[in-house]
Amino acid sequence: MIVIAKPIQDKGGGDGQRSAPTAIQSTAAAVTTMLFVFHQMGLGAVWLASPLTAKKEIEAILKVPSNKNLVCLIAVGVPDEWPKRIENPWIKS
Repeated sequence: MIVIAKPIQDKGGGDGQRSAPTAIQSTAAAVTTMLFVFHQMGLGAVWLASPLTAKKEIEAILKVPSNKNLVCLIAVGVPDEWPKRIENPWIKS
């Protein structure tokens, strides 16, 4: 399991809960690239967002620092099977 968190930056409002404007986009790009790399390595990986419904509980269990904000989890493992490859008529093997 990989935990992805982004830093929290206080923009002067004092709430401490704002993030850099591009933090989510940067995180999404990094996670997408990681998923491709895992696949290339022969691993199965999936981006998990639904556990964030229990975000505070997961942050407590994983001891996420208070200056970080949990964005997603990635489950990584060795797949039991791979789907059959569908030949694309536009791409020659």
